[in-house]
Amino acid sequence: MSGNIKLDAKRILSLDDIVKITSESNDTQVPLTTDQIRKIADVANRLNITLPLDVLNTLYDNKSNVKFINSYIQPRLIKFFTAKKMLPSQNDKYFNIKILNLCVKVKKDTLTFEDTEVSQTKLFNDLESLKVACKLYIWNVKLSNCATLNLLDETEIIAQYTKETGRLCRIANVPVKYEPPEDAEQTDEDSSLNQDESNDQGEGSTDQGDESNDQGEGSTDQGEGSTDQGEGSTDQGDGSTESKPTPESFNNIEKFSNNLTDNDYQFIITTAVFLFILYLIYVHYKI
Repeated sequence: MSGNIKLDAKRILSLDDIVKITSESNDTQVPLTTDQIRKIADVANRLNITLPLDVLNTLYDNKSNVKFINSYIQPRLIKFFTAKKMLPSQNDKYFNIKILNLCVKVKKDTLTFEDTEVSQTKLFNDLESLKVACKLYIWNVKLSNCATLNLLDETEIIAQYTKETGRLCRIANVPVKYEPPEDAEQTDEDSSLNQDESNDQGEGSTDQGDESNDQGEGSTDQGEGSTDQGEGSTDQGDGSTESKPTPESFNNIEKFSNNLTDNDYQFIITTAVFLFILYLIYVHYKI
């Protein structure tokens, strides 16, 4: 409590409204609208509300619209890591890369904090809340920074590309499509973080259009196994299913042919010749 009774009461009522909005979305399985997410971010920022884990989880379930909540998430992450003396000056050109690195480490549980250590900052309620906030931040980088850039044509991408952007997107597992070959060679740190983010692509594949995942972290996300829906087609006219040859069937045929011996080939050829002669005799007498 802040000591301001009216402000505290307003926070409690506003947080109650936010919880109702997110709970209804969970119960009905209807995604939050962009206006609802904007409202949550605006109210939480204006009244300095620390959003509980359930609310953050619901926002993560709606991560395709993460950019509307990032105005709440990013400043709190910056304040948190700054308080822990883990960030350079905001003028540092690697500042955003450092935040992303820290968030990936929190997500991977290679950087952890005690719940009380987190709650004392009054920025997040516990470690799990910090972790979800980090996942939201990673997805914002995937979608807002990297996926958006990759939608441009080659000339525009090259014009806007920087080494920092390239590294940021590699860590988020949404590499820039057109980057200099020498920049595309990942550092050990980028490769390690990128590998973890690729596991998250099942979450949305960076919504390239989880994180996929989670495409996607990177992703991303985007990451982050897709299913090929075109391997077979169903003829709806007569209810029958037309199966098409798959790559596996051709592989089986190739394996079979590779296992045939010279004697097998000789037998096949002899049998074919014999059948052909029988066919000629049949045609001769039929005529």
